[in-house]
Amino acid sequence: MKPEDSLDLQNKRLGQLVQRAADFVLDLLSTSLQSRFVFHNQRLTVLTVHAVRQIGLHQNLSQDQIHRLEIAAWFQNTGFVREAKNPINSAAAYTNNFLERNGVDIKEKHQIIAAMRHTAHPHKVENLMERVLYDAKWYFLAASNCKEMLQRMRQELAFQNEIYLDEEWRSYVARMVYGHEYLTEYGFNVLEKQKRKNFYAFRAHRADDLVAQSISPVDQDPMTF
Repeated sequence: MKPEDSLDLQNKRLGQLVQRAADFVLDLLSTSLQSRFVFHNQRLTVLTVHAVRQIGLHQNLSQDQIHRLEIAAWFQNTGFVREAKNPINSAAAYTNNFLERNGVDIKEKHQIIAAMRHTAHPHKVENLMERVLYDAKWYFLAASNCKEMLQRMRQELAFQNEIYLDEEWRSYVARMVYGHEYLTEYGFNVLEKQKRKNFYAFRAHRADDLVAQSISPVDQDPMTF
C-alpha cells in the first residue's frame, strides 16, 4: 500500500468517526439535555464544530487534526446533560466511552480528550490544535448571530437564577469581551475584529433603545436586546 493510500484510509476512518460523533451527540442533546440550557445546546455545538474547520484550515492543520478537533467540539457541551457547574468531567467521560466503543487507540483518544480539558482554561492550552479548539469555543462572539447567542446566554443564566438587569448585563458582556483574547493567528487577525464589531453593535443597539424609550416609554422585557 502506498503512503498516500494509507493516509486516505485514515482520513476516511476519521471522517466516518466524526459523523458518528455528530449523530450520537445530536441525539443525546435532543433527548437528554434540559430545556433550560438554551445556550450550551445543539446550536452552540454545531457553531463550534463549524468554527473548528474554518479556523483549522486557516491555520494549516491537517485533515486528521481537524477531524480530531471536530470530535472534541461535538462532545464539548455534552457534560451539561449531567451537570452544569463542572461539565467538562462529564463531557470527557462521554467522549472516552464513545471513543472506546469505536476502537480509537489510547494515543488518539488522549489527544482528543486532553484538548477538551485544556481548552476549558486558556492558561492550560499547550499546542496549535488546542489553540484552534479554544478559539472555536469562543467563535460565537465573532459570529454573525452573536446577538442571538448573547440572548441565549442571558436566558440560560436567568434559568440558573443568575438574573442580570440591563446595565448589569452590559457590564457582564463588556467584561467577557475585553477579558477574552483569541489564541490563533486567524483568531487575532480576523475573529478579534469581528468580535469587536459585534460588541460595538451591541452597545449601539442599547443606546438606540434608550433613545427610543426617552421618546415613547414602553415596558421593557429584560430578556431581550
